[in-house]
Amino acid sequence: ALSKQNKLDEAIYSYRNAIQINSKYAYAYLRLGDALSEQNRLDEAIAAYRQAIQIDPKLDVAYRRWGNTLYVQNRLDEAIAAYRQAIKINYKYAYAYVGLGDVLSKQNKFDEAAAAYRKAIQINPKYDVAYAALGDVLSKQNKLNDAITAYRKAIQIDPRYAYAYAGLGDVLSEQNKFDEAIAAYR
Repeated sequence: ALSKQNKLDEAIYSYRNAIQINSKYAYAYLRLGDALSEQNRLDEAIAAYRQAIQIDPKLDVAYRRWGNTLYVQNRLDEAIAAYRQAIKINYKYAYAYVGLGDVLSKQNKFDEAAAAYRKAIQINPKYDVAYAALGDVLSKQNKLNDAITAYRKAIQIDPRYAYAYAGLGDVLSEQNKFDEAIAAYR
């Protein structure tokens, strides 16, 4: 609760106290890692996530958040390994597939990224972020009509999803459909 109220220093203090009371409480390390990550103390966050994983090797969310942090540090191969471990533990973990797709996209492995996003969508057909990310990679592959379909699906799920409207507008502009693009940007 403290981390959600932007009282990160208090949250970190509380999580460290919880760890002193019970050093085998994996979720305290997980939450500590989250709070440290929010403060951009990424190496410390990674250490906390690794400690959570050491205590509970089946804690899929710790692998995903570790992957997220590695991604921010541009340690892409390590991030891929973390996401794949989360998926190995929980093959229905849509968020981990999106994280994996993001790393693969950053590595210009667009076919693999698209496959990861499609898997996330298969798991959770209402996952607007996965559709928008799929739209991004399809656009990069110049599969513009497919990208439009993906962005529109993201917008259908969340009509207030500005990022999907921007992606849709960009693709429509590339197709010289300027009136539709302007409508998407609004």
